[in-house]
Amino acid sequence: MDEREFREIVDYIVKYNIPESEIIEVIESLDTTNIDLNKPMFDSDAYMNGKLRPLMFVIYHIFNVDKTFLFVKKFIEEGADPNLPSESLINHGYTSSTPLLWLIEENDPNSVFLIEYLLAHGANPFKQDNIDLIDFINSDDSLDQVKLKKLINKYRYIYKMQRRRRRNLTYKKKRTQLAYKNLALSKLLDTYDVDDPLTRHMRRETIRSLMDY
Repeated sequence: MDEREFREIVDYIVKYNIPESEIIEVIESLDTTNIDLNKPMFDSDAYMNGKLRPLMFVIYHIFNVDKTFLFVKKFIEEGADPNLPSESLINHGYTSSTPLLWLIEENDPNSVFLIEYLLAHGANPFKQDNIDLIDFINSDDSLDQVKLKKLINKYRYIYKMQRRRRRNLTYKKKRTQLAYKNLALSKLLDTYDVDDPLTRHMRRETIRSLMDY
């Protein structure tokens, strides 16, 4: 499937009423092997006069959340980046220029599961296009806003724990590498006389490496 055919199929499903069973079948059969899903390729509308990436295009145009989710899931699984801002939206003064910001600003209770899907699949819970998500959410205490803030804070916590775990694994790996290095040095020293000047020098370097670590 080339880009032209891909655009025609997606554009048709987005803009026209099609039976749900048929939509699922067509979306699942979309071949994105030769498609750059992170490239702006869809004309947004006459007012915008710009192009949107496939992920932003379906979120911007589709009002049916279930249909939107089918596209979002397909594109994310095929490599679409949920953090890329839309230059067209920025050029026309929109603050919400990423998929996540757009969904948050819409404040549609039905979109919460879609927001969580994006967060669970790589959307940055801290900042989107240099905008803090918590600051972006309306300051009222409505149920949806409270739920949304809890959701974002949940993924902030998850990301922080993941970073901490990666740091710990890196630290453990360095300790293991150092242990193997010192074991190799100790075995090497066994082949030399204890009073040999080279042996004493190598022992000093081993101790220094431990102290530096």
